[in-house]
Amino acid sequence: MFKKQITKRISHTSENIMAVVLDIENYPVFINFLPHAKVLRKTKNNNGNEIIVADITLKYKIFKINRKCTIEVDRNACEIKILNTDSGTFLGKIKNDWRFKQNADKSTDIDFIICMDIKSKLLRQLVERKADKLTEMMINAFITRTNKLYKK
Repeated sequence: MFKKQITKRISHTSENIMAVVLDIENYPVFINFLPHAKVLRKTKNNNGNEIIVADITLKYKIFKINRKCTIEVDRNACEIKILNTDSGTFLGKIKNDWRFKQNADKSTDIDFIICMDIKSKLLRQLVERKADKLTEMMINAFITRTNKLYKK
């Protein structure tokens, strides 16, 4: 199991960055390795949290993987949990956790964790070598998008 965690502080409210993370269908606009993203349905679970089911395509170099994701949004805890359990050729489970902590100065600490069960040895080696760069690229794409939409 591959796991990577990154924490960043941004000068936006937690509501702003959560809105960008939840703007799933616009991922292809600002994340170049996610060329397709479509929300299939939105519901609520027994806890009152939003549940979003989406189809997302990941593309990196020669790899292209279509996945169905279940996203749980807990607005009270300022958390978004993304679980992907499709058993694809290269990947098993993918889990992303976003936690947002609003600070007194209206900045937000973002805690991002990604865990992947990578079945393909070749893909696992590639991801492990590029993990820091790919994680930074993804987080920075969300921050840049938030800056653009909320003028910072």
